Amino acid sequence: MPSPDAGSAADHVLVVAPIGRDAALIAAALGRAGITAHALADARALTATLGVLSPDAPGVAIISEEALTAAALPGLVEVLLRQPVWCELPIILLALPEGSERHRVALIEQLGPAGSVTVVDRPVRIATLISAVRVALRSRARQYEARDLLVRHERLADELRLKAAELERSNADLEQFAYIASHDLQEPLRMISSYLELLSRRYEATFDEQARVFFQHAIDGATRMSGMIRSILQFSRLGSRIAMGDIAVADAVADALENLGPKIAAAGASIIVGDLPRAHSDRTLLAQVLQNLIANGIAFARGAPVIRISAEQVDGTTVFHVADEGIGFPTDVGERAFQLFQRFHADRSIPGTGIGLATCRKIVELHGGRIWVTSTPGEGSVFSFTLAAPPPG
Repeated sequence: MPSPDAGSAADHVLVVAPIGRDAALIAAALGRAGITAHALADARALTATLGVLSPDAPGVAIISEEALTAAALPGLVEVLLRQPVWCELPIILLALPEGSERHRVALIEQLGPAGSVTVVDRPVRIATLISAVRVALRSRARQYEARDLLVRHERLADELRLKAAELERSNADLEQFAYIASHDLQEPLRMISSYLELLSRRYEATFDEQARVFFQHAIDGATRMSGMIRSILQFSRLGSRIAMGDIAVADAVADALENLGPKIAAAGASIIVGDLPRAHSDRTLLAQVLQNLIANGIAFARGAPVIRISAEQVDGTTVFHVADEGIGFPTDVGERAFQLFQRFHADRSIPGTGIGLATCRKIVELHGGRIWVTSTPGEGSVFSFTLAAPPPG
């Protein structure tokens, strides 16, 4: 019977290596059961065959105990150990009827790290051997499935690494562009603002009321544009430096309230803070989220602002709420509230660049959380976001 070649498929090749005529008889019996088998004379022939085959080729090795001599065994184990990490050759060991149990255990211990060993006692019933071979071939097939998964995972991992590198380069380019653009745009804006103010002071006496309004609109527009450019730069740099840790959220709230102290006092705002848990977060960035949401509640208040900060557990996740009693959003705003430069009120006297809520979303997503808003016009808004709890221990 011809020997297997390197291109043979794993589920069609069976290497049989008992001594003597048994090999040919077993190969023929397996052939009648529809299993392609190749008879080899001894363990050295098996070792030589495995050494030239691709890992895909041998499906099962049937080896008689007496074939595994002290001279032949080390070479066979060495070849088996060179198999790929996903590969473990199924070995059916035909045990001698009067063999030493200690010797058999020693053989299994040596072959075990290199292959999966099944012992079949002799005299062998062909039906039993065929059943054992079919089980071994199914096990071998699962190895190929694992190999294919491993190959796909490695390919996906390579693609992810490439995408991550591209994204990192893109982010670096974007940050550099934002810095250059903001710097280059600020210069002409400063010049425009300076000359507008100079013209306003020098020729104010000749202006009528309409001209004064026009000049003030122009100056305000340049000021707003300058603020938007600074905000874009800050937005582009979010996440470049993030220091996650186990923090008390109440400390981040305290930081935000301290930063907003003058604005809170000027508006006569009441900030009501409930019991807040700890979280896995960057304290500075979380304070920025809270500061933006509180400032938003102050800016869109109806009368003296009242803002409540609370937390609750929902399905095992901590959800934080910043609720105000302001003028609210239109009911169809939804996710658009967190897009860049979105404004939903015609009143331009309310300060803002339209970037604060987009900043909140980016920071929360950097933390692996999500943010959303529920709002009723004329009644107020509730901004909610999730943060991860500190890791155990």
